[in-house]
Amino acid sequence: MKLDLMSIIKNSSIKKAFGGLLAISTLLGGYVAVVDILGGDDTRSTQYPVTQYSGGSKPYDSTRLIKPIYEEDWIAISYGDLNEFRSFLDRNVGKIVSIHSSFSFDTVLAENHLAHEVCDFEDFIASVVSNPDKVSDIPFGMPRFLNPISSEQWQIYYDTGEYTNEIYRSINCLDQIRLVVKDPRSLRLSYGGTGTISLPIWGDFLIEQRALSGPRIEYTLREM
Repeated sequence: MKLDLMSIIKNSSIKKAFGGLLAISTLLGGYVAVVDILGGDDTRSTQYPVTQYSGGSKPYDSTRLIKPIYEEDWIAISYGDLNEFRSFLDRNVGKIVSIHSSFSFDTVLAENHLAHEVCDFEDFIASVVSNPDKVSDIPFGMPRFLNPISSEQWQIYYDTGEYTNEIYRSINCLDQIRLVVKDPRSLRLSYGGTGTISLPIWGDFLIEQRALSGPRIEYTLREM
């Protein structure tokens, strides 16, 4: 007569003896399978914490540190479309994050030239090119377009080459970014033939925030 192994294993009278098999199986990675065979109330499920990361959510080992990551292609500084990046900075003040992106200082469109004029990126750009050791001393502005600029106002600019007071009132540059990197000479601007100017930024940074005079904020990205 064949021996019914499953019946023997499940027999409560030999569960104690089967504990040795459980210990060996645990070492071999077979813990879950053996507990399923034994049954009973001692079975536990392990739940791993979930973290948000670019691309969705997934379980991860709690012993690992997963840093928030910003990996959009562009940080559109001269376009004023910075809501997503601002939110990323605000959410992670005091934290170390990874940034894999590029600051865009383009001078392609009329709005780019307006942002350059109001926020004065030129001192920062000149420092990157000619005096990198001073980069951390020269913050650059984060433009914010407060109101839509009408096509009529843009047409006046195209006709005269000058911005109207209404256009100037539509943008401010109160907030700013200070970039502190370990090797400022590693910063390299990338130029395109159509007026594109970008500064790649890759690495881990501590985000610091401090209030300036009035309703102004300075974000410091300090490379770790």
